[in-house]
Amino acid sequence: MSFLVAAALAVGLLVVAPLIAHLLRRGRTPERVFPPAALVARLEAHSRERARLEDRTLLGLRSLMVVLLAILGATPFVQCSRLSVDRPQGASIALALVLDDSHSMRARTPDGETRWDAALTGARQLLRSVRDGDAVAIVLSGKPARVALSPTTDLQAARAALGELRQSDRASDLDNALTLARSALAKLERSERQLIVLGDLAGSAIDAPDVSAPLETLRQPVNDCALVEARRQTDRLNVTLTCAGTASGARNLRVLAEQPVESLLADPEGLARLALEPHAGNQTLSFVTRDPGADFELELTPPDDNPSNDRVRVSPSGSELNVAVVTDPASAGVVTGGPSVIEQGLLAVRSEAIVRPLALLPDDARELQPYAALVVNDPPGLGPESRSALGEWLDSGGVALGLLGPASAALQLSSTLEPFAERNARWELTTTPLDADPASLSWLGPESQSLTALTRSGRMRLDGAGLPGSVVIGSWGDGAPLLLRRPVNAGLVFTCGLPASVDHSDLAVRPVFLALLDQLLGEAEQRRGSGTTWVGERWTFPPARSVQIEGPEGPLRLSVEGCEAEAESSTACTPGEQLATPELAGRYVVTSDGAVQVRAARIDEREITDPPGSVRPAALRAASDHAPGSVDASPELALVLLAAFAAELALRVGGEAQRRRRASRALH
Repeated sequence: MSFLVAAALAVGLLVVAPLIAHLLRRGRTPERVFPPAALVARLEAHSRERARLEDRTLLGLRSLMVVLLAILGATPFVQCSRLSVDRPQGASIALALVLDDSHSMRARTPDGETRWDAALTGARQLLRSVRDGDAVAIVLSGKPARVALSPTTDLQAARAALGELRQSDRASDLDNALTLARSALAKLERSERQLIVLGDLAGSAIDAPDVSAPLETLRQPVNDCALVEARRQTDRLNVTLTCAGTASGARNLRVLAEQPVESLLADPEGLARLALEPHAGNQTLSFVTRDPGADFELELTPPDDNPSNDRVRVSPSGSELNVAVVTDPASAGVVTGGPSVIEQGLLAVRSEAIVRPLALLPDDARELQPYAALVVNDPPGLGPESRSALGEWLDSGGVALGLLGPASAALQLSSTLEPFAERNARWELTTTPLDADPASLSWLGPESQSLTALTRSGRMRLDGAGLPGSVVIGSWGDGAPLLLRRPVNAGLVFTCGLPASVDHSDLAVRPVFLALLDQLLGEAEQRRGSGTTWVGERWTFPPARSVQIEGPEGPLRLSVEGCEAEAESSTACTPGEQLATPELAGRYVVTSDGAVQVRAARIDEREITDPPGSVRPAALRAASDHAPGSVDASPELALVLLAAFAAELALRVGGEAQRRRRASRALH
């Protein structure tokens, strides 16, 4: 305690003054009339009562007022750990609170509370220091970053919005969250704009004068190992264990199930002997299973600083992402042999996917049902049986990509290119390499810049060859369609005017091809589901279909896609599509028109492995503006003191009135 605080509080010693005053108070001896005294000679005598306390309630109030005055005087010198907003110029400010709701915020701080709870406490403290005229926005940095509250001067609405926020298991997306926060404050007429990050900054470093991260306790290293995934593949169970670089202490793995462990695993004794020494990164544990349909969980013991990820439910059989590739090995192969360029590209995008090459497109829809996605390269036409099987598979949510080339232009009488294009699609020979329009394919990301000199011998002309419902989502430099997108009930069809053969184009060796395959698999996971997706990735369901989703904490809410918000998107959208976004890791049971499917949402390993971020000098200076400061409790204390004065006055008036009534009764 500083000298100033001690000196100010010393005023409280004056609390003895009311006590002394009450003790020094003397009461007059009450007189009583005794009739026989008239027969005795008069003798003057005086007596006094002993000192005693009167009006104890009044004494207590007066002592309280003295103590309050002492505290009120000491308040300006007291420091506390409450965050506050700094006002360098004293004017109204625009404040953006960036809260990290990613999975890493479930870890516990040295105080025993979760990082998320500590961040919410800091946000509430900051909102207590804002005043009328300030504008507040709230941005969540869980991937994808999103605005929870647009800038508003309604401080009650800001506090209510903060109370409705919930922790998620998303990955971190801090950079985009800061971009959203700056954009939200850019149009406000405030000379002072402040961005305050309340999170662990995992994998990031902040060094900007307008950004501060005042809660250092959120950036302390933690001892954390997680069971990220337990995936079945045929008769094996592959378990992914991920540990932070600061993890320590051996872990054991145990099975949580109603049936005996011997009926689940081929070597239960080996599991009992397993002691896992944590090291940074991923470990894959493989076990032979006995019952591929058993439902059980695995748990790490003992618990660590983040017990929420110490348990995982084993995924059901068939949860892997199956992709079929129909191509002629001679046209899509590589000089060195081995898998085709399409297969290699799919595995580069999703290493966990199971890619199966097919010589011919099946004529029976049941043969296509195990696959979530299909790639058909330069097909020489599709017969009636193949078209029927493919159409039924698309109706159930399949996603197909057709790469059309010169073989697709030489159709037989009974063959067509449906569901990819009309029969009038034709192969056009070119003498010079043609470029695609990067702007039309910008939705594929930065890879869309690698589109110069894309052709070798020619291209498929898709002008007027799109089936009803097709939308152009990629164009050539001359404006001709290159890529089409068409929804088919629950499914989706992409049509590309170039084959994967390196003899006819450079498409398969450009980064944009991998981006296209990634888009294909992403759509397949959303619509048909691979069984396992990232937390925060949305699931898509067709319009007018009855869909119910039961998640780890009850039903998952669905929303309806509105294309107005994506009017400028070249990927277009399907009006009326139903969307659902899993916020928590765990198992989800999806019931769509009576058909039941089990999906799992998993956390991103980087939420475990990425260490807490750092704050560099510029942000450190900004953080000091919101550091613990003086406590301005004067208004509250003044109100209490005023109430005490009023109570004392009421007691004095009431006591005086009571004494007058007693005196009046004595006279009569």
